[in-house]
Amino acid sequence: MKRILIVDDNRMNIAFAKGCLGDMYEMLSANSGEEAVDILSRQRFDLVLLDYVMPGLNGMGVLKFIRGNINLREMPVVMVTSSEEMEVACLDAGAQDFVKKPYAPEVLKMRVARTLEMDDYHRKLSLLVQQKSKRIEKMQTSIIANIANLIENRDKDSGQHVKRVGFYMGIIADRLRKMPDYQDLLNERLIRNMMQASALHDVGKISISDNILCKPAKLTAQEYEVMKTHTVLGARIIRQCLENIEEDDYTEMAEQIALYHHERWDGTGYPEGLSGTSIPLCARIMSVADVFDALISRRCYKEIQSMEEAFRIIGEGAGTQFEPAVVDAFLAEADSIGAIVERMQR
Repeated sequence: MKRILIVDDNRMNIAFAKGCLGDMYEMLSANSGEEAVDILSRQRFDLVLLDYVMPGLNGMGVLKFIRGNINLREMPVVMVTSSEEMEVACLDAGAQDFVKKPYAPEVLKMRVARTLEMDDYHRKLSLLVQQKSKRIEKMQTSIIANIANLIENRDKDSGQHVKRVGFYMGIIADRLRKMPDYQDLLNERLIRNMMQASALHDVGKISISDNILCKPAKLTAQEYEVMKTHTVLGARIIRQCLENIEEDDYTEMAEQIALYHHERWDGTGYPEGLSGTSIPLCARIMSVADVFDALISRRCYKEIQSMEEAFRIIGEGAGTQFEPAVVDAFLAEADSIGAIVERMQR
């Protein structure tokens, strides 16, 4: 049974409203705006029938309280008014409907029933949208994971590289968020997007020839120039593939990671030779995560480095290849990083 709060300073009006609505609803009443606010702060209702004209806190004041409260703002309100000016003001302030004094019983019943029906409809529609959004998000995550797996399968020595670097990025970003200079730059949503987008950092390698990608020796200068194009190609692929199925901020982050994860803090990286904070933060974090995992992984052209040696190399790269603060965050979480490596076998 729907619960309705009737707010009116006149007890006869409350009794009349209850009589009009009959036994269709569970009803509670408040004799002032102040009492209504107190009740609404403690109890949940499906609708408020609210008189506009009351001494002290009037109906408009109560309506503003409801719309300003995160737990109440979606609750339907039907205002009881006596003039056209009041009706316009109430609708403008967020009331769903109004009924004029003195109101006819049938009109009151119809307005209340219609408002509750519309609220139910909007709630069901909102639930359907949420369910559909979750299905779409799950599908998109699956697509991204499959693309990442395709990249791994071409570079047969990469193992679970793309999965590990995602975890590294989350650990580094969480640590950075505790530092004053990064508190306003990172939040849970951005870190979640960063971890997911990291899987696509080498998507451009799809366009690189196997003769270069899987060459069991050092690349020639010309081959290296071709390999470097995977950053630009990756950013282009992400933009073309994700712009219509992912949110703009996620697509932009994935594009930045793919394009700039080989830039260096000192400006000697590629493809654009960016330096310092002109390199997007997500790419600066990705750079550390990517290089560390490459060091501890077997490739067709190199053997595995020990974790101790890999941590040492990352530390030495602070201020030249890597942002010092990112390196500090990474090294501070060495135990967590090591646990990821042990859990996800190389």
